[in-house]
Amino acid sequence: GRRTGETKQEGLRFLLFYPHVTGAILVSRDRHVHNISFPQVLSRDSAQIRFEINLAWAPSPEHASDFLDNGESTGADSTLDGVFKDRLRSWATATDWRDMLSASRLVSAYCIAGLSSAKIAPQTIEQLNCGSAMVPIPSIGIVLHRLNITSVLPSDKLAEAAQEDAIRKEKGRSGDRELSDTIRYTQRVMADLGFTRDEAVEFLQLERGKVSKSILELVARHIPS
Repeated sequence: GRRTGETKQEGLRFLLFYPHVTGAILVSRDRHVHNISFPQVLSRDSAQIRFEINLAWAPSPEHASDFLDNGESTGADSTLDGVFKDRLRSWATATDWRDMLSASRLVSAYCIAGLSSAKIAPQTIEQLNCGSAMVPIPSIGIVLHRLNITSVLPSDKLAEAAQEDAIRKEKGRSGDRELSDTIRYTQRVMADLGFTRDEAVEFLQLERGKVSKSILELVARHIPS
């Protein structure tokens, strides 16, 4: 036989002539947890960074046929692994390793942008961190509920070699350097994710915590809304 593409929601359902003429494939709606590990992601300055990602998703009732056609849970996990790997490596090649260590929300946004055609707002990233999101991914027939970057760490050799130098540079960061970094970060988020200036600044606040008011005012002067 062939699949008709018709789906029925949970609960007691009646199927005419079942099971002699018609049949049914049961798809569990339970959440599926998937962990992804990328031990060697190269930054723009050729440093090795380790990423650990935790996902939770469930099959989409509206796209059950796509879920089955894609190989069900195994196929969905494999697709997520491949897309996240490509997106993460592409992003990393344009990012210094020190910036990578504090960019978990930005990494989440880049990874999701490779799967979902919907615009990903800063609030969506927060919902994904909390496990309360509903991000549809029709191509593989799932709804993504949680995406957490659980670990972003430099390799052991990099951490040891860079410790003293990193501390010295961080202590010597001036206001001009902070402004330059903030403008560069904001412009990149606007260009790559389609955010407005205000949305990019909101994302920056979520990613890096409190940014001084004077820096935000200077950013507004340098970048049109």
